[in-house]
Amino acid sequence: MTFITPLCFCGVNPVCPPGFFGLNCSNICDCTNGANCDAVSGQCICLPCFHGSQCKKGAWMFGHNCHHLCNCEGENPCHQVTGKCLCPPGRTGAECKAECIPGHSGPNCSEVPVCP
Repeated sequence: MTFITPLCFCGVNPVCPPGFFGLNCSNICDCTNGANCDAVSGQCICLPCFHGSQCKKGAWMFGHNCHHLCNCEGENPCHQVTGKCLCPPGRTGAECKAECIPGHSGPNCSEVPVCP
């Protein structure tokens, strides 16, 4: 049972591992783009250039004070400092416009199958 007294907030562990919050750290944070959440409330703590309740907004901006627009294919985000496109699995190139060549997959087409 959780209860509040003037001296303490009992039943809640205020030091939860990253990605968890609440009573006994039993709730999973619902944050995106590398954000963690408050150990008690679960409210997302967004990294620079991201905002919104789940830190989903602003993924297409970078640089000092997030004043530069990413130049990536589709809705692919970019690195918050450098602006380098963060390509999804199966895509590569400076703007994520190229598909992986046959036999390659994963982020930036860096994965190749290992034969036994």
